[in-house]
Amino acid sequence: LAVGSPLKSFEPEFNIEGLGIAYSNQAVDISGAFIKMPVNAPITLEFGGTATIQLKTFGISAIGAYAQFSGQTSMFVFANIDAPFGGPPFFFVTGFCGGFGYNSKLRIPGQNEVYQFPFVASLSDPNVLGKDPTPTGVLQKVMGGNNPWVTPSAGDIWLSAGIQFTTFEVVNSTALLVAEFGSKFLLALIGLSKARFPMEG
Repeated sequence: LAVGSPLKSFEPEFNIEGLGIAYSNQAVDISGAFIKMPVNAPITLEFGGTATIQLKTFGISAIGAYAQFSGQTSMFVFANIDAPFGGPPFFFVTGFCGGFGYNSKLRIPGQNEVYQFPFVASLSDPNVLGKDPTPTGVLQKVMGGNNPWVTPSAGDIWLSAGIQFTTFEVVNSTALLVAEFGSKFLLALIGLSKARFPMEG
């Protein structure tokens, strides 16, 4: 948090670079951060953040961002709930995920990019976001680089909903349905399955 003013006249200006929270006890672990991000035109202001809540039986994680660009606002949120919800051995549900974006565009991965798509791949392999990822690192994976997964885009809206499940404790799968509206309509089903041999235990 910063406060500044010119020396010749008292005209205070306020600035915030970020907020963080961390709390832990025997029942719950909570951590999160909201960070001011560097911007390039036409974006004039952008904040992004991540948060996790871990209890004994389930965990919740989320990522989101807010931006101002060309006189408009953009935002997106994506969250995941990880818990043994149950089901038959061939379709044992282990989690749900979903999100939305307003004035936001979600880039749909090509077939050779699904294993890098953070909203699917990171749910079964946390290393997709890097080893011991920081909030800044996660945001960079989602919104940074030359071809980001999420970008502000006037008039575009996207919605997503997904499920995680295992098959006989050998195959771990994630399926995500994405719908995009605005400049064009697009419906996509993105999935990733990984088998583990030999079985642990």
